[in-house]
Amino acid sequence: MSVLFPPDSMRPRGSGPIGLMSVKEVAAYLALSDTRVALLIRDNLIPAFDIGRGKYRQWRVAARDLETWLQQRRAAVIPRRPPRRPPGTRASPQRPE
Repeated sequence: MSVLFPPDSMRPRGSGPIGLMSVKEVAAYLALSDTRVALLIRDNLIPAFDIGRGKYRQWRVAARDLETWLQQRRAAVIPRRPPRRPPGTRASPQRPE
């Protein structure tokens, strides 16, 4: 039996009282760089909202929204490529009949 969702100890938790995560916290949780997370947020791929203006602008992600986003990403099954043939083998030619 495979586990679809991580155990509670691994789920995202925001540092604030309403479960908001900073870009660094999201990056650590997803094992990505801060820059990559910021780009994903900028491109509206990760749901987030900004706090502040100008150079003091900061992004926050609700832990609940991040969990929902991850569940949706897991549900979107991407078909895998077929396995490669071993080196030295060729596909048999199909002859028209």
